[in-house]
Amino acid sequence: MPRRGAVGFQAANRIIKLRDIYKALESSQDASYCSVHRGKELELYCETCEELICLRCAYKGDKHHSHDHQDVDKAFESFKEHILRRLEAPKSRLKSLLKAVEKRLVCEQTSGASGEHDSIKYHHTVLGGLRVDLETAMDKLTHILKFLRTRKLSKQVEVLAKKSKLLSGVAGVEEVIQRSCLILEGPDPSLCYLVRRDTMPVVGKKATIGLDVVNFSGSSFDGSLRSLQCVLISLETGAEVKCDVREGTIQYKIVYQPTVEGKHHLSVQVNGYHVRGSPYMLSVRLPEDRVAMGCS
Repeated sequence: MPRRGAVGFQAANRIIKLRDIYKALESSQDASYCSVHRGKELELYCETCEELICLRCAYKGDKHHSHDHQDVDKAFESFKEHILRRLEAPKSRLKSLLKAVEKRLVCEQTSGASGEHDSIKYHHTVLGGLRVDLETAMDKLTHILKFLRTRKLSKQVEVLAKKSKLLSGVAGVEEVIQRSCLILEGPDPSLCYLVRRDTMPVVGKKATIGLDVVNFSGSSFDGSLRSLQCVLISLETGAEVKCDVREGTIQYKIVYQPTVEGKHHLSVQVNGYHVRGSPYMLSVRLPEDRVAMGCS
């Protein structure tokens, strides 16, 4: 006995109330049993409320009495069939996307596509992140399918109890696929390149240079280049001239009109990164008539 008597026990030991023990036992109750009617197994699934109920819950006078409900095993099979049908296409699409990304990464390793260029770093970052997202989505999909492969009633009850969470997981997989497709179909600045023109541009006259646009999957890009930024910069005066971009049958055309002679940089960026060959060095000359006037 502590020197302070029975009061000393509170300071020396942790006293657990019986009510706390009861709550702990109640919270650890088997998930297969009804939380409303103690000791009753969850044997039905209420389609109206989308929740598991016991037979007592379906009695006359209970809120679930007039609702649509069915046996747990039938509800499980119905939900399982729905999920399997919904995941059939995404599973195949995930495999093909992963294969495409892996192929691009392997091609770069064998071709030695590396360097300090920012667009190449961006390319590796995008594809590397895409691979991680796709692998994570594939793991989630595999986990969902594995979770559905059960014949035990207790597991079926668990699946139905986590129905909304599983549907959310399926939606997450579909979202990753949609986002990955958009990324792979988008322009890759490290693969886009300028097609040089041999003619020297002239002050006051429009000139063009070709731009081949390739997406992250290595195919020709087919779409609107909203992320393209083109500007002609004079290295002598610092004057900048914005360029127009026109879609051609084979490649895009960048149209620019110099205002001063001398050396210039043509800066072409996609998603904020230079394409291959950018900035492009070019020399601008005066028109023939102005040259003649200067000589006379």
